[in-house]
Amino acid sequence: MRSSALVCVIVLAAAPVSAEGPHIASTTPSQIAAGGSPHTVELEIDGSSLIPPGSTYQSIPVNVGAWVDDGSGWRQGEIVIPGNHGWGVGHLSIRTPAVVPTAPRMRIKLSVKGAESNVYTIPVFNIPPPAPPKITAVKPWETILGSSDYYFILQVHTNGQGGTLYFNGAQFTQYVASQPSATDFYFQFIVPKELRSAPGRYPIHVTNNKGDSPVVYWELVAPPTITSLAPAHLTAAQVAPGAKPVSVTATFGVSSPKTVYYTADANTQWTKAEPMIIFGHQVTFELDLAALHPKQHITIKLVNSAGEATKVLGITFALQPATTVPVIKK
Repeated sequence: MRSSALVCVIVLAAAPVSAEGPHIASTTPSQIAAGGSPHTVELEIDGSSLIPPGSTYQSIPVNVGAWVDDGSGWRQGEIVIPGNHGWGVGHLSIRTPAVVPTAPRMRIKLSVKGAESNVYTIPVFNIPPPAPPKITAVKPWETILGSSDYYFILQVHTNGQGGTLYFNGAQFTQYVASQPSATDFYFQFIVPKELRSAPGRYPIHVTNNKGDSPVVYWELVAPPTITSLAPAHLTAAQVAPGAKPVSVTATFGVSSPKTVYYTADANTQWTKAEPMIIFGHQVTFELDLAALHPKQHITIKLVNSAGEATKVLGITFALQPATTVPVIKK
């Protein structure tokens, strides 16, 4: 009985001893782009016990199997021999079947002489759609009416993308293109003569197979003009000490102002009007008149790079009733 029990203990102690199974620790590449048409992917696998000891080039495909799941179920891949970095128990190369990787992952596993490895997950990332062209600069952004021909040579810079150039709503083909760097592409062209005497804002955009750029504007600037002010007059209450700022809207001509100033009566000190909002051919701004104490009028001045224009905003004071001196009859 004692001898039998001893034999039993020896058998139980020896049972857990077994060969270490295959283990995948990492892959190269470490992540894969999603989508695309079905294609194969070659992976370098690092780990341990990836091939049986004593394997040869001929015996590896027989003893080692590769399995891949791209989201549609497990399918068998193939072993690539010898691999970009050689092969051995800690390194192996595989080629997947035609897959369409789907975010967020793709899975692989190996079987070595019937023993399966861990299931290793490879992150799959979605490739952002290609960015459409974007105009990053127009040099110069504006030209003053009456400038020399040199100032009508424009450069339209983009985020490294060429395409079809549109100027003033029509396709423009008379240009020279250049790409100084991967992130800078520009069109260089001359503004047509018929537009050089027509002040205004001219739209520019670029289109290609990735989309359309947002529209930007080049402006031919003339001195501003003021056609009207609203209100046309201020009241005494609006200019009295402690009165709140007054909102005024000026309607201007073709060229918009860059800045608005105001002053009172014969004062030569100009105050910048803020905030200033331009919509269409109107600019709205606020006059803070508390410190000016105007008595007769306010002068408004619109300024841009080509010149300035002024217009007077009158003040209406209420007429005081006439006083009469009573006549005492004797």
